[in-house]
Amino acid sequence: MLKTPYSLVALVGLPRSGTTLVHRILATHSLVDGIVEPYQSRRETEYSETQVTRLCADFDINPSTDRALLVKETTTRASNLELIFELLENARNEGIYTALIVLFRSPFEAYLSQVEASRTLWKKKTMMEVDDQSFAQFATMTLNSLEVIARHGRAQHYRLVSYRKFCADLECEIARLMGVFPLRYEPVQATIHTQSPQGGDPKAYLKDRVIHSDRSMEVKKLLGELTETPLRRRMEMYQEFCNQVETMSDKDGIDRLSELVIMGE
Repeated sequence: MLKTPYSLVALVGLPRSGTTLVHRILATHSLVDGIVEPYQSRRETEYSETQVTRLCADFDINPSTDRALLVKETTTRASNLELIFELLENARNEGIYTALIVLFRSPFEAYLSQVEASRTLWKKKTMMEVDDQSFAQFATMTLNSLEVIARHGRAQHYRLVSYRKFCADLECEIARLMGVFPLRYEPVQATIHTQSPQGGDPKAYLKDRVIHSDRSMEVKKLLGELTETPLRRRMEMYQEFCNQVETMSDKDGIDRLSELVIMGE
């Protein structure tokens, strides 16, 4: 009989929103194995494995009933999220405890960072300029993926986390997120070191401390350049939500997210 992990936790968020760094920290736990972007990293081959044991085999993970598995995925494609939720559902049907962590960060900060990464880091140059066209592409992608989260997230045990709050109150936020595995926080998780890239954002592996860079002036400049459109307004509403989520309960947060991306309120 093939072994399965004790629990399966999915970590999702916008590209360039800090998910790779958060994954690094959580996966440092002595009882956690990690997989980074299984569907985004293998999109060229249309990889779509959603059976836990086969996914683990494909990424050289040897699962054990006394260990947890953390799978990090990006919202770059809505299909990534559909596959993540199918993976979670299949795992739960096998009797595995499942949970979801959703990371939130200003979409305007994430957009600016995405353009920078497209210019300097990614092989596929899809978003090279800061302009209305690339922003509309990013915003549409974001809303489509967030809708998938809003529609399916409640079926899981879940935690919502603000990247800003995570950086500002690191140990408490790690402990809060580990509670959804459920595992106890280990002090080693709050100490990070530079290491070779292992998937996701390469820059996240160069960091030896956790900080939230202030990009408020860059965002202000961006908003002065972008055309006023309904799509931009929805992103402004989403940014307001990202600023408020750290003061909300997880339930209130997922309810508000649903209002924003499904009902457009």
